[in-house]
Amino acid sequence: MAITEECREFLDSHFKLENYADVVCYDLTNWYSQFAYRQRDQNPDVGQLVAAPLAQTNIFDDPHVTSKSFGIKDWEAVDYYCAKFSIRNNLEAINKEFKEAGEFVDSHIIKVKCGLKRERIVSQFIESQADANSGHYANSTAKIFDKSVEYSIPKMDPDIKVNLFHSDKALKKFFSEWLQNKRQMLGDYSNLAGASKSFGRDRIKTWQKKVLPYIDLISITRHYGCKTTYADLYPYLFKDEIDKKISSDFVDKIRRSIKPEVDRMLDPDVLISLGMAAQFERHQFDN
Repeated sequence: MAITEECREFLDSHFKLENYADVVCYDLTNWYSQFAYRQRDQNPDVGQLVAAPLAQTNIFDDPHVTSKSFGIKDWEAVDYYCAKFSIRNNLEAINKEFKEAGEFVDSHIIKVKCGLKRERIVSQFIESQADANSGHYANSTAKIFDKSVEYSIPKMDPDIKVNLFHSDKALKKFFSEWLQNKRQMLGDYSNLAGASKSFGRDRIKTWQKKVLPYIDLISITRHYGCKTTYADLYPYLFKDEIDKKISSDFVDKIRRSIKPEVDRMLDPDVLISLGMAAQFERHQFDN
């Protein structure tokens, strides 16, 4: 089915290219936020989308917000809630550790009767084994972080415990070593710089040329149940050029330039690389 009358009326009334004008000022973080929102939300509210297409980002996909939201903070209720699902989704990585810890607890059940909670004994066992075996049992949150990096969805707010019985000097040293290890896993900044170069000025200029409007057009027409061709879409993407009577093969421009770039930037692996490049760009700016 081509564009329906209902869909055409909606587009004619609400879809405006000038709503995308601010992309000329975008940095990599802005672009990451826009692509990440559209990659994750395949069924957006089309009314909100056309009214303010550049405002429809998810706060969790906006490093401008999340990267500066806190440095170190205490856990809140939502952190405990999310941790439950993190552990559940990484059971394969941490199951052996907890199984052996549970067996240890069961063999020392007398301690439970003396008032120690089972969970605390599990924790003590894991910590003692890590000390005795040079880290043979890795901390479970470390395993979750490892897996997140391995699957190209790095957990940028890893969970840690701070032992306040140590001195400030010792804690700073411990944290410095912990942070160095995590940064190394994410990739050193020379690698991030390489990623940044792959999203340079020429690439951004390509994004500025109808990429976001095309994605949103597809979302809108899908919402109305339309199966469109490039010929159905180009009058909305190139309205300014048509009004100025500029002659060009607009269908070919969509086929050769816009559509391939959209497919590339909605690929999860490419999006992760863009996020890392944005992180490097923010690091350079902040320093």
